[in-house]
Parts: sequence; C-alpha cells; structure tokens
Amino acid sequence: MQNQRGIAVVEALIAMFIFSLGILALAGMQASLYARNQDARFRMLASVSANELVSVAIADAANAVCYTVPVNAQQNCDNKKAQDYTKSWVADVTGMLPAATDNPPQVSLNANKDFTIALFWQRPQDIQPHSYTLMTRLGS
Repeated sequence: MQNQRGIAVVEALIAMFIFSLGILALAGMQASLYARNQDARFRMLASVSANELVSVAIADAANAVCYTVPVNAQQNCDNKKAQDYTKSWVADVTGMLPAATDNPPQVSLNANKDFTIALFWQRPQDIQPHSYTLMTRLGS
C-alpha cells in the first residue's frame, strides 16, 4: 500500500493536462471560425456592392462608360450624375472593405459591352489580397 501514495495527484494532473489540451483546441477552432466568418462577410459585402453597380449600369446602359473606375479615366462620359454616383460607390466600397484603398476597385467596359467589376480587400493578417470579380454583358 505504501507504493500507491500520491497516485491520485498524478491522475488529477493527467486529467488537467488532457482538459487543457481540449480547451486550447476549442480556442483555436473558435479563432479559425472567426476568421472564416470575416472572410464570408467581406465576400458578401463585395458581392452586394458589385451587384449594385451592375444594376445601375444595366438600368442606365446608355451611360455605362460613366460607371467605370477609375473615374478620371472615363472617356466619352458627359453624365455628371452617373460620374458622381460612381465616385460615391467607390467611396462606399473603400470604406467597407479593409485595405481597399491600397487595392482600389477596377471597373471596365470593353467594346463588346462586357462590364467587369473587380473588388479587392486584405485583412492585416492576410498575406495576399482577396478578390471578387463580377462580369456581365450589357445589352444584346
């Protein structure tokens, strides 16, 4: 009986060690879920913003060139209201997405009337920026 003294303390220490590992794993999983939730949120914001601009460009297809970004590179745009809307949209996007001012939105319209929007964002812990691209053809 003398050999078994203190075995309860060893068992308690082993149980606490196993419990601590479980808690650490749970904390790591929670951090991973939080990061994935942020990624999904930013992707959703990018999607909604891109769809908003596409909807406006489709509704005002005659002035579609006025919705391209950068705004100062717009050619053949005489519609001040459309240009102001585009500037406001860019300000909203860069305000919603992290580091979007470092990776500004790109909106283009080619000769085939392909309207392409590319949005970028990067969280401080990300190595490379994330992106969301939406392309549609205006008109027929």
